Amino acid sequence: MLKLQLYVEGEAIELFEDESVSLTQTIQNVRDISKIFTDFSKTFNVPASKINNKIFKHFYNYSIVGFDAGTKKSAEIYLNHQLFKKGKIKLEGASIKGGKAHTYRVTFFGDTINMKDLLSDDKLGALDVLYDFNFEYNSTNVINYLQDGLDVTIDGVNYPDAVIIPLITHSQRLYYDSSAPESQSGNLHNATGVIQGAKYEQLKPAVRVYALIKAIEKKYNLRFSGDFFNASNPSFYNLYLWLHRKEGGILEEDKIRSQASGFKQILQGTNNDKDFWRDFITNKTFKFRKEDNDRDAQQYLIKVSTDATNYNVIVEVDGEEHTRVDGANGNIELGSTDFREKFPNGTYRIFFESESSADFQLEIRCNYMNDQWVGVNNRTVTFFGNATVTTQANFEIALQTPEVRVLDLITGLFKMFNLTAFQDDSGQIVVKPLDEFYRQSENTYDLTSYLDNTESTIDNLMPYRRIRFSYKGTESFFSENHKELFGFTWGEENYEGLTVVEGDTYTLELPFEHHKFERLIDTNGTYTDAQWGWSVDIKQETYLGEPLLFYAVKITNGTDIGIVKTSSSKEVINDYYIPSNSVSITESQNLNFKAEVNEYAGIVFESTLYKTYYDSYIGDTFKKNRRLSKFKAYLPLRVLLNFTLADRFIIYDRLYKINTITTDLSTGLSNLELINEVRDTVIEEQDKYFADTVDKKYITCDSNKVTVDWTGTI
Repeated sequence: MLKLQLYVEGEAIELFEDESVSLTQTIQNVRDISKIFTDFSKTFNVPASKINNKIFKHFYNYSIVGFDAGTKKSAEIYLNHQLFKKGKIKLEGASIKGGKAHTYRVTFFGDTINMKDLLSDDKLGALDVLYDFNFEYNSTNVINYLQDGLDVTIDGVNYPDAVIIPLITHSQRLYYDSSAPESQSGNLHNATGVIQGAKYEQLKPAVRVYALIKAIEKKYNLRFSGDFFNASNPSFYNLYLWLHRKEGGILEEDKIRSQASGFKQILQGTNNDKDFWRDFITNKTFKFRKEDNDRDAQQYLIKVSTDATNYNVIVEVDGEEHTRVDGANGNIELGSTDFREKFPNGTYRIFFESESSADFQLEIRCNYMNDQWVGVNNRTVTFFGNATVTTQANFEIALQTPEVRVLDLITGLFKMFNLTAFQDDSGQIVVKPLDEFYRQSENTYDLTSYLDNTESTIDNLMPYRRIRFSYKGTESFFSENHKELFGFTWGEENYEGLTVVEGDTYTLELPFEHHKFERLIDTNGTYTDAQWGWSVDIKQETYLGEPLLFYAVKITNGTDIGIVKTSSSKEVINDYYIPSNSVSITESQNLNFKAEVNEYAGIVFESTLYKTYYDSYIGDTFKKNRRLSKFKAYLPLRVLLNFTLADRFIIYDRLYKINTITTDLSTGLSNLELINEVRDTVIEEQDKYFADTVDKKYITCDSNKVTVDWTGTI
């Protein structure tokens, strides 16, 4: 008989003697291959005892504010006083019987669920580090970063080429024609005396996804393992996100934007709670902390002093607009003077927009009021800042990232590379491709003697007859044109199991755009080294689409191409970044699910996302002799405490992979969903390895000496 102990933030929870607590564990379920799962329990009850009332702070009494049921709390499950699982507990609610508190309802979640809780609905613009990636958007910098990227330092670590300018235009058509120069055209040919080529305003930056992962780690205090997210893995490291937030160009707006700074100038005086605010004010930001209870209020009041006219001021929280005033003239105030008004938590930044150069001085008052039963405890501070708008546009990476949630970027990458994740004992989130996860363990446990033989079932493993691997965005010009020409979607794979003739289609869709690119060919038939992307639709009108991921390939000493700086000047370069669906211009990992003719090389590249990351798992799952077997077993403590989901179980001399396990932690009875291992065996003809006679004292097999006593004819 097992004894269960539950701790919430280090405090022991009292349990009912007869309460059944079941925990389900799965890393990836074959019936929903696009999702990463974690440990979770069914909701169970604990008594509203004195000890539990103290821990849950009498949650049933709404007059007492204290326990935040909207936030999961750190928890640990012990079996017979031995640590079994670390995770989180969520208080679902309380029950009343006879006018008195009777039970609390709680659910346990494994640690990997933390990532979803931490990231919430934040978008990429909430990543503070990205505000250090900014640069002036002008022809000089665009051409520089088209040839060699911008290096960025995060916490003392340098990330080379963190920002680049790829040869992707938002509307201009590029081509190469050495026979017919045309002024102000998109002809990249270096024609002497003719101003033609890609206009620099047509080009937008891209940020290395690896740098985004590092920014996410810093923002949310996460640690991803280096198993996949590392600089030595070109399939991931060479991946970039195009900074295409809106249709059209960066310089098409009338007003230039500038961010306010200098916030460290704090007003001296006894009314300023400087010690409280010390960690919440930086040079360019201020933060509001998490409220202690529902009556806490937090606010700001911003006084702007300026001679400027027709300007805009914007206050953003974690990259999202919170307050905006358009068409302001002279001195204004914005924010709140009502100390009861409650502004959201997050990191605040202030921006000014103006058509002409202007200076702004700011006086900012932040107030945090902790409303308690007795008295009012205000935490106030006044500090100063300033901003200057010039005629030179500043490219702010965080504000130009696509409108995508951080969580969607992460889950999209997990789907793209069939990654799985779990949190180890040190708190690190281990991220690996699923095949690698299963290869990491050779541990097996023979469960035959622990089976409850009253019942077992064997089901068909795969309920689908077809699996569709696709991208959400495929309507850019070249991708849509490909569909019209060939009748199928660019890069999409459709896997059909030959043994499954009935069932639905399962769609695994990445939340990204998938462009087809074009290698430029001169009108005389000569291939150039330039490849480009075009963000327009089939009507050749500007196209936003989904966030675009691509590989950046640096061409060195390639075909000369022209970049137009002004109506009367251009610059000719032969080093530039081209967008690519493959890691390199030779056979390499590519972002297509289906093997397609590579746009640059003109031959089929076989190393697709499906082939590399899904083929063995999906192909194995669809095998004719695959089954989903369900058993019941009373697992001993040595198995419960030590097995991982990468291990295998043996039942009646057959080897099984774990799909899901649901265990009653009071009895040890586990419901097992297992997938039988199917391994291909090749029987070799042995005659070719041995002669009819052995005339040596020994032969070698795999470098091991084997002694032979018989020397005659066999």
